[in-house]
Amino acid sequence: MYKPNSKEDFIAIPLGSLSCDLGQLRNQHVYLGTSRDDLTVGDLAFDVGYQYDFVNGTQTDLASPFPRKRKSRL
Repeated sequence: MYKPNSKEDFIAIPLGSLSCDLGQLRNQHVYLGTSRDDLTVGDLAFDVGYQYDFVNGTQTDLASPFPRKRKSRL
């Protein structure tokens, strides 16, 4: 975790997301940014993902936090 050296240090993190709809039916989405769900519980995660909307209303979503947090091996 980042710890500032003085009161003048800060981290600027953009909030929000960008999304691009793909396909003739606009049923495919590529997105990146922060999720409102994560922010409401106090998590600050930057996601990169792909979503597909099926005709029957089902959605599938593949996402990965960016940058990925690596677990330390102790």
